[in-house]
Amino acid sequence: MKKGTSYKPAVGELRGEDGFILVIALLSLLALTAIGILAISTSTTEVMIAGNTRLREVGLSSADSGIELSEPILRNTDNLRFADIPQTELSARMEALQAERNCVSQLDNDTENFPVNVGNSAVSVDIDYVNAGDPGPGYALEEGGPPIVKKNYIINATSSGASGSEVTVGAVYFLVGWCD
Repeated sequence: MKKGTSYKPAVGELRGEDGFILVIALLSLLALTAIGILAISTSTTEVMIAGNTRLREVGLSSADSGIELSEPILRNTDNLRFADIPQTELSARMEALQAERNCVSQLDNDTENFPVNVGNSAVSVDIDYVNAGDPGPGYALEEGGPPIVKKNYIINATSSGASGSEVTVGAVYFLVGWCD
């Protein structure tokens, strides 16, 4: 450019756009920061959901284990030696359990609850006798013996986890035998 001549921009060249790139760069950084914050928030929420799902599954399997451990109690309350059931707790409730098994008690949910040790969860099991009826065809009566009946029970097992989570599983169970 010669001295004393004025600068004329070429076709398509703009004047006064000195800070435009800086503004674009700052807006791009702001958008990327917002996307990063959203990604962190989403991943934190997903971790919490996964943890809650795990707690639910552990509680459900623990409560289901309580149901499985209570079935032999209904079959034979005279011969109970389970490592998972504290014997002091079970012997304290044996009379109530014997009554449930022998068709005496009806839906009394506070007398025969007993704890079951299942992993890190505290499981409480409740066995309730509901009613007895005709067992149906195929069950013969012993001559001179007590009548054979189909006894219906409701078994509820509640699992309490370390974080305060609680899961209850219920099962309907029937046993063919006689009422003493």
